[in-house]
Amino acid sequence: MANRYKPEGSKVESLEDVEQALTEIRNAENEIYKIDSAADVQIAKIREKAAKDGEKYRNSIQAAVAKVQAYADYNKDELFKKAKSIELENGTFGYRQSTKVSVKKVTGELLHKLIERKTEEMKAEADRAVKAQLKEEIAKLEVCIKVEEKLQKKAIGELSDEARLAIQAQKITEDQFFCETKKEEVNQELLKAAV
Repeated sequence: MANRYKPEGSKVESLEDVEQALTEIRNAENEIYKIDSAADVQIAKIREKAAKDGEKYRNSIQAAVAKVQAYADYNKDELFKKAKSIELENGTFGYRQSTKVSVKKVTGELLHKLIERKTEEMKAEADRAVKAQLKEEIAKLEVCIKVEEKLQKKAIGELSDEARLAIQAQKITEDQFFCETKKEEVNQELLKAAV
């Protein structure tokens, strides 16, 4: 699609002036394209070099994290009695609580049936307050399914335990290992060394 520009500056008095301005615009766009293309090539080369140069460090980080995690897993009961993480001079390691939703193949079908049942209950209900509550529950259930019939695990995770049980889905909470450095401390040490 062509770029559209708002007019600025001097007035154009004829179609020849318009043609001249369009030529200037086209030429300038061509130059910008050349500059951007050359930059893209250089950026790709820089990214490739950075990825290659950083590979040994990424591997080193992964190996060190694996060692720390193995130590933490082996000593989990002893190390994390009072807290989920331990802060040391150069960083912190420990466990963060992570929640994910597990669904079965029948969950989608059961979710549809639950929506149908709640919809029938709502239609049969005379009390406006109960009807509104059922409508709200149906809306929450419907959000769990994308139009393309893909289950939305995040939305299913927000359902009540009773609703998840009815559709044979369960919420699983587990500790996820993490390891992070204190960048401020590292930089402060580098500054002190330089002074």
